[in-house]
Amino acid sequence: MSNQEKKRTKLSLSSNVQYVKGVGPKLAQVLERRGIRTVEDLIGYFPRLYEDQRQAIKIRDLVPGSLVSLKTTINRVQKRPVGRSGRFIYELIAQDETGKITCKFFRLPYQGYFEPLIPGQSIKVIGKPLIYRGYLEFHHPQIQLVQEPTDVDHKLSNQIIAIYSEIDFLSPQRIGKIIQTAMQSLDESAVTDELPKSIRQKYDLIQRYQAFLDIHNPTSTDVRTLNNYQSACQRRFIFEDFFWFELLMIEKYHRSRQSSSIQIAYTSHWLQQYRHVLPFE
Repeated sequence: MSNQEKKRTKLSLSSNVQYVKGVGPKLAQVLERRGIRTVEDLIGYFPRLYEDQRQAIKIRDLVPGSLVSLKTTINRVQKRPVGRSGRFIYELIAQDETGKITCKFFRLPYQGYFEPLIPGQSIKVIGKPLIYRGYLEFHHPQIQLVQEPTDVDHKLSNQIIAIYSEIDFLSPQRIGKIIQTAMQSLDESAVTDELPKSIRQKYDLIQRYQAFLDIHNPTSTDVRTLNNYQSACQRRFIFEDFFWFELLMIEKYHRSRQSSSIQIAYTSHWLQQYRHVLPFE
């Protein structure tokens, strides 16, 4: 690609998301329903979880309440009626060499959701296992079909994979690819850093552009740090959110101090009468 072609593909944070390669007007409408309208909204759609490919978790290792990405195989998919209501509970039974676990769906995520999920298909189950009526199971987890070439593309140069929440019919892999494309279309100069340098130095915060790069392409070797929101890139965005929130609160406070209010005059005699009416001292 020539320098002139590269220049034409460069985007700004305010660019409409439809101009990201691979999006277009129709897909932009889907993203807009999730509040993603600009490139900044898109790259601000952070991963819900990070998975270390070198530390595969098994069904026997599951702990209730822990957010996990579990690579398994589909044993079967079934639906059971709920009384005479006409509704169904959908169940996907997943298994690995250490056991089986049920993934329950009390409503159909969308029409045709279970059609590609057939016995023997490799999947990833993303969610929090819980104890329900004495059994460990998942409720409404995110199901991701495992396609090895796609996973390799997602790894980049490290073993940690960023996993995104689904948006309608968009798979986590496709969302990740769109975000990667958007990041490649941005220059560092396009991502302005409005946090003063003195503040960044005082609190040891990385620059905003670097934080976006690291949160979508993690280089940390400790996936627990990422999943506990303690990495440098996550600290940067958490600090930024609270920083602007506090400034907003300060501004509102000063506005309230400057605004005039109606003074209510009262006499001590009126106050004494009111106190006598109260049923307590």
